[in-house]
Amino acid sequence: IQHIIRFHAKHGSTFDSEAVGTMWYVFRRRANLEKHAGGWLRTAELAEAARPMCVQTGRMLRDHELCPRAIASAVHALSALDLTGRGEPWDDVWHSAPPAVLRRLDDFSDQELAKVA
Repeated sequence: IQHIIRFHAKHGSTFDSEAVGTMWYVFRRRANLEKHAGGWLRTAELAEAARPMCVQTGRMLRDHELCPRAIASAVHALSALDLTGRGEPWDDVWHSAPPAVLRRLDDFSDQELAKVA
């Protein structure tokens, strides 16, 4: 997870929709492998480290910059890792996602819709 956070810190300003979606996909996969190693997934330290990722994703959701696949990846990652209702920075993504989904609803595939349901 730390590798993803460091990579985002260095290159995140150049991330487009596809890169943001991939970032959340990899974040979820790595967290699933690492989360049983101590319960650190819900720590304030991780939340603070992931803040820039969440802020960027929230902004891109609000600014209509994310494709349905990227939206689905972000929402599915946070949901699968039980980062719902955990406050900031995760809430920036959670509050920005529903309007983004509704704006692009007709563009979502069945699989993408299942991930945001």
